Amino acid sequence: MISIRPFRNMDPSAILDLWRRTRIVSDDCLRPLSYELLEAWVLGQQSFDPEGLLIAWDEDAVWEERPLGVRRKGRPVGCIHAVLVPNRRKADMGPTVGSICMILVPDDTPSAAAARVALLTAAEEYLIHRGMKTIYAGAFRGSVQLFVGFSGPIGLSCVPAGSPSCEFLIQNGYTVNNRPIRMQMSLEQYRPPVILTATRWRDKSQIVFERVPKAQNWWDALIKANDEWLETLIIVEPNDRPVARILVRIPALAKSHHSDEAKSFRQKKYAHIVNYHVRPDYLARGVFSYAIGETLRELVVKDEILELETVISDESSHLIPSFRAFGLQEIDQGAIFIKRLE
Repeated sequence: MISIRPFRNMDPSAILDLWRRTRIVSDDCLRPLSYELLEAWVLGQQSFDPEGLLIAWDEDAVWEERPLGVRRKGRPVGCIHAVLVPNRRKADMGPTVGSICMILVPDDTPSAAAARVALLTAAEEYLIHRGMKTIYAGAFRGSVQLFVGFSGPIGLSCVPAGSPSCEFLIQNGYTVNNRPIRMQMSLEQYRPPVILTATRWRDKSQIVFERVPKAQNWWDALIKANDEWLETLIIVEPNDRPVARILVRIPALAKSHHSDEAKSFRQKKYAHIVNYHVRPDYLARGVFSYAIGETLRELVVKDEILELETVISDESSHLIPSFRAFGLQEIDQGAIFIKRLE
């Protein structure tokens, strides 16, 4: 029999067990997870609501809890994390929009199908009870730092193409809202390309690297609290707004913990371009390429980053050639789903 209940303080080991047993598309989709990372990126966040992190249990199974080796009646067969989305001004959690950030149900459990349905139903009931009228799945960008989507810590912030979750969500009333593309590159032997339209901006603009970007609001401050950041600003006219900007997250905790799982993060020294913008009247003038090139140079020289990735949404697909020119390649695509309850 499957039962669903909210998160309890004893559950981190169950979540880690589910994480290890789950395969979505490939081993790269779910990166290693430790208790320290789970605590810092999810459970310890100011916005964390234990009522929204739901655990599914098979009451008839027996589970050997690691690393203690204790045999317990009842086995965790899945979990789902539903969160509230910040309001438009990001001064508080929004009153009508929620997001399902993660569904973990290992396929090796006989009750996997029933667990998925029960978890999704319970998550929707939680969000509806909180007043949500619209639910995203896979997920609102930055809703929580670890579960950025169905694919793990810095992976594609959407449901990976080809995963069972795509068909499952469609069967349960969700429709595709966006199809982001994940791009990735290695910086181990990076050599910057020569792009003439970009290099001319070296003498025509001012470049600013900010290591502690100013928080624009409460939510921005919450998201930026635990990690290292690099913001690249290209300024053409003094006292004017930047014509291009790139914001990069460098997970600090991934490089500081000493568990076996966290070591794999530290060894990779990865970074994630989480936001980017170029003023429309500068789109075809090479300034965005200049911003990308200088950002990569800073990451390689100052931060010794070895791997970089970003996610390109539908509305930003015109920037893909600019990223591709510097070596980022499309590695997978997914979908962000939406369900309107009104």
